[in-house]
Amino acid sequence: MRAQDDADGFTSVTHKKPARPARNRRGKERFRERTLEEKLEARRQGLRESSLSESTKAQDQYVLLQGLLEELEGVIDEKIPTEFYDPVFAPEDTAFLTSQGHAVLSNPQPLRLTHPTLLYIPHGPRTLFESLLRSNWTSATQLEKVVVWGNRLDLYDDPTYSGSLAGYTKGTEGKGRKGEEEGNELSGESAEFVVKAAKLFHILPLPDPRDHLEAFNDLALQWIVPERARDQSPSFWLPEPREGEEGEVEAMEEAVEKLALE
Repeated sequence: MRAQDDADGFTSVTHKKPARPARNRRGKERFRERTLEEKLEARRQGLRESSLSESTKAQDQYVLLQGLLEELEGVIDEKIPTEFYDPVFAPEDTAFLTSQGHAVLSNPQPLRLTHPTLLYIPHGPRTLFESLLRSNWTSATQLEKVVVWGNRLDLYDDPTYSGSLAGYTKGTEGKGRKGEEEGNELSGESAEFVVKAAKLFHILPLPDPRDHLEAFNDLALQWIVPERARDQSPSFWLPEPREGEEGEVEAMEEAVEKLALE
């Protein structure tokens, strides 16, 4: 039966109510905890208009990474091997990532890279960036293997940024001090390689999405500019590590103690 046209030219339409969800015998909807895969699918759909299983920010960050992997794999037409490590991963996190074809590392790995690698470190601690850069600061060729998708390195030297290194000084006993505050993340250690890298790396900031600001604010894709690095003198670089040296693994273990997806 065809609806009649109104005088103003519009056709009246009768809307059918959506079907109600099934109810149990008592007339109440039965509650069921969603699986991690269902939670992530919901986050994925939301993005299209500190463990992974517990944190919505971590889920947003994973969905962004998964979207990037899908785009890159579509371009190069092959699977991209991806490894995950986080000391706070729950068994459910490990099971889900493994089911998606990713490798989940059980222990920290050496930070010195053997081939060009994209490191996805959203909101990682400054100490982790410092250890990563220090471990690969032996030559321009070695540093070119480091591609970081994480906190903007240049903001650490910006006095208006809450995590800035500006104003940080060394005390007489070598302990860090920023103003009159002690015991912050920099106490007893420096971040000289983060500051140096900010001048050598090309920094492409990601736009801050209003709906997911806490998950993605201040992130950037960052890689070395070869011309800037290759013009440096030999004294600019650290010596090559000796065979069997474990210092970088220990540095990694210390850094990841502070690392947890928010």
